[in-house]
Amino acid sequence: MSKKMDGPTPNGGSYATITYFDDKGKIVDESIATRAIGCEFDENDELICESWIILKEEKTKVMG
Repeated sequence: MSKKMDGPTPNGGSYATITYFDDKGKIVDESIATRAIGCEFDENDELICESWIILKEEKTKVMG
Protein backbone atom coordinates (compact mmCIF):
# COMPACT_ATOMS: atom_id res chain seq x y z
CA MET A 1 0.00 0.00 0.00
CA SER A 2 1.28 3.49 -0.80
CA LYS A 3 0.48 6.91 0.63
CA LYS A 4 1.05 10.33 -0.92
CA MET A 5 1.77 13.35 1.27
CA ASP A 6 1.53 16.80 -0.28
CA GLY A 7 3.56 19.74 0.95
CA PRO A 8 7.21 20.58 1.42
CA THR A 9 9.52 17.65 2.15
CA PRO A 10 12.76 17.64 4.19
CA ASN A 11 14.88 17.67 1.02
CA GLY A 12 12.98 20.44 -0.75
CA GLY A 13 10.43 18.37 -2.64
CA SER A 14 6.84 19.30 -3.27
CA TYR A 15 5.40 15.92 -2.21
CA ALA A 16 6.42 12.49 -0.97
CA THR A 17 5.21 8.91 -1.19
CA ILE A 18 5.74 6.02 1.16
CA THR A 19 5.24 2.38 0.19
CA TYR A 20 5.07 -0.39 2.78
CA PHE A 21 6.57 -3.90 2.47
CA ASP A 22 6.74 -7.14 4.44
CA ASP A 23 9.91 -9.17 5.09
CA LYS A 24 9.60 -10.84 1.68
CA GLY A 25 9.37 -7.57 -0.27
CA LYS A 26 5.63 -7.80 -0.93
CA ILE A 27 3.65 -4.54 -0.79
CA VAL A 28 1.37 -4.68 2.27
CA ASP A 29 -0.76 -2.52 4.54
CA GLU A 30 1.12 -0.18 6.89
CA SER A 31 -0.19 -2.07 9.95
CA ILE A 32 1.77 -5.24 9.08
CA ALA A 33 4.75 -3.73 7.28
CA THR A 34 8.32 -4.32 8.41
CA ARG A 35 9.96 -2.07 5.80
CA ALA A 36 9.06 1.03 3.80
CA ILE A 37 10.50 3.22 1.09
CA GLY A 38 9.96 6.95 1.20
CA CYS A 39 10.38 8.95 -2.02
CA GLU A 40 10.47 12.73 -2.36
CA PHE A 41 9.56 14.41 -5.66
CA ASP A 42 9.94 17.94 -7.00
CA GLU A 43 7.24 19.98 -8.75
CA ASN A 44 8.10 18.24 -12.06
CA ASP A 45 7.53 14.77 -10.55
CA GLU A 46 11.29 14.06 -10.62
CA LEU A 47 12.61 11.86 -7.81
CA ILE A 48 14.98 13.88 -5.60
CA CYS A 49 15.45 11.58 -2.60
CA GLU A 50 14.73 7.95 -1.72
CA SER A 51 15.00 6.47 1.78
CA TRP A 52 14.60 2.86 2.92
CA ILE A 53 13.11 2.55 6.40
CA ILE A 54 13.13 -0.40 8.82
CA LEU A 55 9.84 -0.35 10.74
CA LYS A 56 10.12 -3.65 12.63
CA GLU A 57 12.98 -6.10 12.95
CA GLU A 58 12.56 -9.47 11.28
CA LYS A 59 12.06 -12.36 13.68
CA THR A 60 14.97 -14.77 13.31
CA LYS A 61 14.25 -18.45 13.75
CA VAL A 62 16.81 -20.21 15.91
CA MET A 63 17.41 -23.82 15.03
CA GLY A 64 18.71 -25.98 17.80
